[in-house]
Amino acid sequence: ILWLAILVWIAHAPISRMTRALALGQFTTVFLMTNVSYSLWRSTWVSSIWFSAVLTIVIVNQIRSSDVVTADRENH
Repeated sequence: ILWLAILVWIAHAPISRMTRALALGQFTTVFLMTNVSYSLWRSTWVSSIWFSAVLTIVIVNQIRSSDVVTADRENH
């Protein structure tokens, strides 16, 4: 049920299409790791999940800052 709740939130969150795609990619990464891996809590899997999450946050922040710059340019 938690997986479904996360997918519903991603589908209905007030975010851009690019951010939604990144969130869905992050969800897929974690979902596959938790269901396919032999031992989820091995340090390699946990570090991969954290690394993927950090990269997603960095990319989303870049998208938001570029959207602000684009909006400012369009207004002037």
